[in-house]
Amino acid sequence: MAGPFDTLTFDQEPKDNVKKLTELNKHKGFTVLWWNVAWGHYNNNAILDNNLLALMNSPTSPAVITLGEFKEMILMDSTKTALREVYKYYSFVPYSAGDVVGIAIFSKYPFRESVTFDLDWTPMKATTAEAEAYRKDWTDYDKDWVRHWRRTFAHFQVHLPDGTTTNIVPVHLASPWMTIHRRIGNWKTFRIMMTADENPLLHQQMRLTDVLEKEFGDDLNSEAMILLGDFNIPSKVRIPILGGKPKMYKLLQGPLTNVLDSSDDTFPSKSSHYDQTDFTKKHPIQIDHIFHNKKVNGMKAEVLHLKGSDHYPLLMIAK
Repeated sequence: MAGPFDTLTFDQEPKDNVKKLTELNKHKGFTVLWWNVAWGHYNNNAILDNNLLALMNSPTSPAVITLGEFKEMILMDSTKTALREVYKYYSFVPYSAGDVVGIAIFSKYPFRESVTFDLDWTPMKATTAEAEAYRKDWTDYDKDWVRHWRRTFAHFQVHLPDGTTTNIVPVHLASPWMTIHRRIGNWKTFRIMMTADENPLLHQQMRLTDVLEKEFGDDLNSEAMILLGDFNIPSKVRIPILGGKPKMYKLLQGPLTNVLDSSDDTFPSKSSHYDQTDFTKKHPIQIDHIFHNKKVNGMKAEVLHLKGSDHYPLLMIAK
């Protein structure tokens, strides 16, 4: 007899993943999914389509699905039609104005959307001239990558059936680490991550914190809020000499709780066959996170080893 999760396709430990989903299903609450879908680059044989639809039809069907690195063309029309029949409320927020890549949100419940374009990666306190000089310095070094670093802040106030609201803030921060690595080398790059020395991602992260404080107060607790996404900041570095939580991660987390604090790594996925020479192939990391404030009861969350991307999705149940 087929089980309720048999139509999902995992790239490792299927029994363990079904057990995770079974345990999640024991909790009743508001279910949210985050998945960086990598421009659809790993959607071979429509495996991403199939897994999204299988999740939608499973007992742990998310109330809200948020997808990073999303483009309209990566899903089949039939998949989009099926999703929109269940998720009546939809929005797409490009990473920068006019971009075809961005964050998509599918929701079973209505929401109010607030978008602030441009989470820049130059120093917050820099003058206009200093910011442009900083931008030119990095652009001249690696124009092809740097042009993708700008991001958007999107905030969705979801209205739940019980009359309450929960604020969903899906985020995908820039990924400058390979550029930084090529410029200054391995160990200096790790030192920057561990000590939060000056770097473009730190500046973007500080801008994110600044806009969050404006929206939700200095303690980030004025309203129920879930902050989730691909932050490109690892929660830990599993190298003995560099062990512990990077300072950049501590600054990112601030007063929030990470319900995945001791969970599995999220990147790279086993099925993506990520470059064998890349450091993260030997040392997988958790750079996708789900944070929440004190007004949200984050009951349980899991990393699911689903095929379809170079990242694994995160599923959270909250009240």
